[in-house]
Amino acid sequence: MLAASSEIFTFLSANSTFTTMMNDADGSTKLFPIVADDSIQFPFSTYRIGSQVGQTKDIKNISVVIYFWFKQNEYSKCVTFTDAMETIIEEEYDWVSSSIEFLQENQSFAGIINFNI
Repeated sequence: MLAASSEIFTFLSANSTFTTMMNDADGSTKLFPIVADDSIQFPFSTYRIGSQVGQTKDIKNISVVIYFWFKQNEYSKCVTFTDAMETIIEEEYDWVSSSIEFLQENQSFAGIINFNI
């Protein structure tokens, strides 16, 4: 699963659509496995590596969920960015689904994309 995590980070960090939105002022990529520190400012991204399913003895299918986090008043920005990233992810990986959710606990929107690598 570490190889999958590295692949996701490398793929997204090399994508200008992603880095234009998700890089910090110092140029660091705001992409974190599972959870980001409370000090991280919106927007940022987290991802989760799901289950590995063996399709054959040589091929594995690894599920990934990526979250794009935006402030409460940035619904439109969240939807637009998620749509753009869906297209980019579909070009490289097996896209499964996308959605937008509102999280009451921190008053934010999350664009969510599920895909397999």
